[in-house]
Amino acid sequence: VDVYMTREDGSCPDAEHQGEYCIEKRTGYATDLGADLFVSLHNNGTTGVYGAEANGTEVYVSNYSAYTEEGKKLGQMVLDNLAQLDLNPRGVFVRTKEEKGHYLISYSVEGGHPGMIIEHAYMDNPHDNAILKDEAQLKAMGTTDADAIAAYYNLQIKTKTEN
Repeated sequence: VDVYMTREDGSCPDAEHQGEYCIEKRTGYATDLGADLFVSLHNNGTTGVYGAEANGTEVYVSNYSAYTEEGKKLGQMVLDNLAQLDLNPRGVFVRTKEEKGHYLISYSVEGGHPGMIIEHAYMDNPHDNAILKDEAQLKAMGTTDADAIAAYYNLQIKTKTEN
């Protein structure tokens, strides 16, 4: 499995552009590489809408595309794995362009590969925030995400001597 990062922090790879253009550039990079899957890792926040009671993990996949069912199945596997880390599994949700304009998942679909957003936890929830501040928990989130993806694609883990 080859993994490519489109960024290491919250900045846009193309420093001259931000917002929607940045998303288009990141998913375009995945398309140019012939990606099988684009995964965008996030942490959620309520911006005061729900208050601190909102918590847990959500996965977003594309609606009305050839990748919808695949995305739902993979998203559920990710969600199930993350629930083992004491994160409330809120669900796998579908989005369309009409709901949120042109965004990551729709650019992925247009590029010919599925895309998903994993919202790991709510930053403004005390329980979730404590998990996000724990380095071991952050590593466990990444591992469980990777394990779910590997299981979905029937990938076998190799030891270093097998490489």
